[in-house]
Amino acid sequence: KHPDFTLSNPNRCRSLISAFTMNLAPFHAIDGEGYKFIAETIAELDKLNPQISSRMGTSLIQWRKYGKERADLMKGELKKARCNEA
Repeated sequence: KHPDFTLSNPNRCRSLISAFTMNLAPFHAIDGEGYKFIAETIAELDKLNPQISSRMGTSLIQWRKYGKERADLMKGELKKARCNEA
């Protein structure tokens, strides 16, 4: 956590999350930690700004573009997010 960063600033939040999802190596790490990080960040962000969180969620929705292993990890994070909504 950096002292100048806050999820309540939409421009900084969108910039950071978008940059992370475009950085393919950490985002698509085979252990799924990149997907987990994005899902957790989006869940936090959803409490503050649902419009931005839904826009940031598109990175996980594109699971069909990837191999089975990564797609399953992405879908797993989406399922967790859905369960936490209720």
